[in-house]
Amino acid sequence: MRIIVVCLMIHFSVLSYASEIITIDVVTDIAVSDPKSELDLITGLMVHIGERLPSQFKLNLIEGSRKREWRQLTDSDNVCLYNKVKTQKREAIAQFSKYPIATFPANRLTILKSKKSEIHTSEPLKEAIIDRQLKIGITIGRAYGEYIDDFIKANSALFIKGEGQTSADRQRKMLMKGRLDGVIEYSTVFINQFSAEKVGQELEFLEIENTQTSIFGYIACSKSKLGLSIINEINEIMSQENIQQHIIDSHKKVFFNPQEQQIIAKEFHKKFKQ
Repeated sequence: MRIIVVCLMIHFSVLSYASEIITIDVVTDIAVSDPKSELDLITGLMVHIGERLPSQFKLNLIEGSRKREWRQLTDSDNVCLYNKVKTQKREAIAQFSKYPIATFPANRLTILKSKKSEIHTSEPLKEAIIDRQLKIGITIGRAYGEYIDDFIKANSALFIKGEGQTSADRQRKMLMKGRLDGVIEYSTVFINQFSAEKVGQELEFLEIENTQTSIFGYIACSKSKLGLSIINEINEIMSQENIQQHIIDSHKKVFFNPQEQQIIAKEFHKKFKQ
């Protein structure tokens, strides 16, 4: 009789856990409290994946800056971030998805065309920051890739730093108004935000040495038992061919010109086959 009672207790305990709603706090710099706010490409993909999680998981978008989001992830066991570059430092504090949710061509040193004549070498960061001392903007808390991150760390005082949810957007606008000489950014972000004609007339996109062809963004969750459970579910969804194709197609529709579309699709297929 005692064995039967114990078995029933375990049975009902499992059912209770399975039926419990588990909230996943997804930190975003999108103004979700604003009813007029529209989800950007990658946020929309995160929601798309979240809607396909098992029914006990519920996605909750909460606003937070790039600087605070990693602190929120490490302080809680149910926080996820998205479009995050994998680094050794980050993998030590977070569970990363197996597959990328986003990819972009490498960051460029984006400068005003009027400043192009001041940069002559194949090392545009050194030339712009150390030799020419141009006003180049960066966003605190953003990962630009190992080489650029190391360069920024070594020359931090020479950069113009922005912080907060709208920092990158503000710096792009400052550049277009001539209040900065340049920023480190993806060319497609400028083309998407401003007209291609205006960007072509005013900006120059310089390739930065020692950078990868493409930058991949992943989903990262709290390094906890719950975080691992969430990432396992996300990996299961992202392993599905229709989800992978949806990610590729979504990128094609929003940002990229035909040549870049082919590169993006090829890079995604490589990652999805791993």
